[in-house]
Amino acid sequence: MILLDVRSPSEFAAGGLPGAINVPYESVAQYVEGNNDISKDTDITLYCRSGRRSAIALNALKELGFRHVRDIGGLEEARTVLEKGRNIGVQN
Repeated sequence: MILLDVRSPSEFAAGGLPGAINVPYESVAQYVEGNNDISKDTDITLYCRSGRRSAIALNALKELGFRHVRDIGGLEEARTVLEKGRNIGVQN
């Protein structure tokens, strides 16, 4: 799974989730299409500060044909979602 923090670089510098890659939401499509390690079947998880930008990024990736993309909302919600996944044995 690839975890993308789609907030601005300054927001990301103030703190993000472990393992997250910072790609501002307006650059997500270019990032994934330009990355040879990411295919249309790669599991991509998105989050931002409130969920608005990650929803925009999700729609952009789905329009490009990425099949395994999920938006886990804002930073605190994302932290909770990922922690719950670890507690039930989901690989992240």
